[in-house]
Amino acid sequence: MLAILLLIVTLFSFATDRIEDIDFGNQNEPVLLFLTNGRVTTLDKDKALRNKEVIKFLKKRKNKKSFYFIQEQYYKSVLENSYQVEDLFNSARREYKEDSQCYHRAHVWAYEWRKLGIYSTKTWLFFSKRYIREHNFQWWFHVAPSVHVKTEEGIKERVLDIKYGKSPQKLKDWTNIFIRDGSDCPIVEKYTDQADFPESNSCYIIKSSMYYFQPYELELHEINNLRKTHWIKEEVQISYKDGFNISL
Repeated sequence: MLAILLLIVTLFSFATDRIEDIDFGNQNEPVLLFLTNGRVTTLDKDKALRNKEVIKFLKKRKNKKSFYFIQEQYYKSVLENSYQVEDLFNSARREYKEDSQCYHRAHVWAYEWRKLGIYSTKTWLFFSKRYIREHNFQWWFHVAPSVHVKTEEGIKERVLDIKYGKSPQKLKDWTNIFIRDGSDCPIVEKYTDQADFPESNSCYIIKSSMYYFQPYELELHEINNLRKTHWIKEEVQISYKDGFNISL
């Protein structure tokens, strides 16, 4: 346990790995710590309440404002056929670090596809606290880029998760990779739709534009009713470095 605590304290020393949320659970359940990198780790209640980073989080939530959110509509690209989707999937950079975080990979793939003229979207999969506890799951969210394509049934979404998919996938096929009980994941509009109902479902889906970097920006979008509309240089740089070990 001491080794785990030392690891957690080390993680908290980095800005991208601070605490995003805490769930104290029921009386005999461990405390779940949700880190901004997507990881979930546990502490028993006594040690959690003595942990300096936990105390700091409980006393002061992060400042929820941003200068790069404005009121503007996002127009996503619609590809003409499935062959274009396959070509896009196959063109993706693949030399990612094995221990890289999903949001770094997704940001780089979306950024590079934008250079090809593609305005992709991102599909965020949130695992509920109930699901995390029942399956001892070690992540609280996952994200991958998506594109929209014309089909005989109309315009459809395809998820392009280069690490976990062998080809572009329908939404349900993609979520089945991670949802062990086969549950459907409701698509919700607001961040609080998934954050405030931890026991209702196993998972939730939120859609965003390609510019969104981490889940807290989805929360900002809900609070301010504003949209993130461009790339942030520092975010792109850290995604290349942490996701692919490339310095820009």
